[in-house]
Amino acid sequence: MDLTSLISTIITSTAALVAIIGGFLVSRVISISGEQNAEVKKLKEIQEKVRIQKKQQAIVSLTLDDIGKRLMEAELISLEEQENKHKQIIENNSKPEGVFSGLIVLFYACVVGIIYPSMLLPYPSEMYNDELTKRFLLFWFYSGLIVIFLYLFVQLKNLTKNL
Repeated sequence: MDLTSLISTIITSTAALVAIIGGFLVSRVISISGEQNAEVKKLKEIQEKVRIQKKQQAIVSLTLDDIGKRLMEAELISLEEQENKHKQIIENNSKPEGVFSGLIVLFYACVVGIIYPSMLLPYPSEMYNDELTKRFLLFWFYSGLIVIFLYLFVQLKNLTKNL
């Protein structure tokens, strides 16, 4: 039995799955990066407002009554709360969930479904036990599939948990 076609199919199938999952991961990283940039821009705007508000408060505090001072302090507190909220969002986006584990899953799938099988090409049928090699290759291919689908299941569960 010639295992070359089986090996080629395993390599091609794994490469397609890795490309799809890798595309999702890249899309997620780009999305998080865009959100991060938007939050940084908002944070800078708020920090500028806080700076201006503090200057105005220092200048105008001599002429304002207690109510005016309290209003300015309340506005400053509100801006500082917004600043802290955006800092928290930026910090949360700095630690994206599932991206690192996704890279590990893709690495594993590449090793067991692409790198190792490609080392057997061209397949020398007189050198190896064909049946044992077939079972070994299928075992590693299936393990790669299981790992990929477990990763997708866990990520989907985490996504729906937050809704």
